[in-house]
Amino acid sequence: MISTQPQLVRRPARFLVGLMRRRPKTCLAVALVVALAMWLGVDAWWHRHQRAALRDFQLDLLASAYDHQEAYLQQWPDDFEAHLLAARMARLLGSFTQAEKHLNKCMRLRGATEETQLEFLLMRAHGGELGKVEANLTRCVEEKDHYLLVLEGLTQSYMKELRYLSAAACLYKWLEEEPDSVRALSWRGWVRENLEFSEGALEDYRRVLQISPRHATTRLRLANMLLSASKVPEAAANLDFLERITPDNPEVLIALAQCRSLQGRDQEAIAYLDKLLAGQPDHVRALYQRGKLEIDPVKKEKWFREAIQGDPSFHDASYALYVALNQQPGRKAEAAQQLKSYEQTMKTWMGLKDAMQELERSPHNPELLAKVGNILLTRDPVTALSFLQKALAIAPEHQRANETLARYFDGRNEPEKAAIHRKRLSAK
Repeated sequence: MISTQPQLVRRPARFLVGLMRRRPKTCLAVALVVALAMWLGVDAWWHRHQRAALRDFQLDLLASAYDHQEAYLQQWPDDFEAHLLAARMARLLGSFTQAEKHLNKCMRLRGATEETQLEFLLMRAHGGELGKVEANLTRCVEEKDHYLLVLEGLTQSYMKELRYLSAAACLYKWLEEEPDSVRALSWRGWVRENLEFSEGALEDYRRVLQISPRHATTRLRLANMLLSASKVPEAAANLDFLERITPDNPEVLIALAQCRSLQGRDQEAIAYLDKLLAGQPDHVRALYQRGKLEIDPVKKEKWFREAIQGDPSFHDASYALYVALNQQPGRKAEAAQQLKSYEQTMKTWMGLKDAMQELERSPHNPELLAKVGNILLTRDPVTALSFLQKALAIAPEHQRANETLARYFDGRNEPEKAAIHRKRLSAK
């Protein structure tokens, strides 16, 4: 049997050759249209990343927005505005190396523009140099120069330094201009929560989720506040949503365990905590919550001691250990001693609150900065170190700050770093 495939191939080819001979201009026009359509299709495919980046940025879904922006820049590497926005996204995410990379590209494209210089200034503020640049940034706000961008940068820097009242003042101005800004509402909710204005915080968090339902950070904060207020059904709905989108998030697992316990489903609660502790056996809050689910005070004691070992300043675990000891025969003396330890821990944390209020009035006082850093060191080392380093930037030989850092680096088995601070102490 003779194959007909060559004929099937030759016939369309002959037809096309004949058509090109008879109507060359028409064929050329069609080819140009097809090529243009293909080019526009590819261009639209890359620009969808830009549109997605802008959409997610408005919804304050920063990680997703940055990924889309990076994808767009792979195709359009010389887009100045896109690099500037990518730098802003990276700064907000705390990725200063990436932010600097994009700003350096901006400098190569257009030189030292006002926009890039401002981004470098905001990055310094967020990176721990707020005291050096705060006056310039405040002047920008007063003169309405890049008003919202500077308010955003100042707010985040104040929040990092736990200057809640200063952050609240910036947020008030920001939300006057952009009442539905997801980022501003989310941040104001956090500030209000820390200022113990619970109703205002709940209002802000709920508004954020109306605009940006996938804002996981806000949804988790809302759920935790609802659990604290025993508003279990609403908390459960939010946590079920979070479990679907971030099933392995440790904070979500802890909140789910608390929620299930309040729903009377202790075995499910234990399963969530055991899942978390299998991967992170030293997770302090998980250890504490696991202890709360035990019935036997001896078993409770074990879990609470492990939590306190991880964080001696964890006052909830300290009080829970006192209760567990007090429930055991012949251990009243130990319980009384543990109660004293708990009271001392609470006194320390009340001292932190007082110090933070004083810092609002005197944000560059090295003694206050060192005091706050010292108290926070076991609970939040990253924030504590930023306070201690800021104290030393103002007063390099400050005794409390150097002593605290020397002990900290000794505990981490970093003798070279500890020696730096001891040398400063001996030089006094």
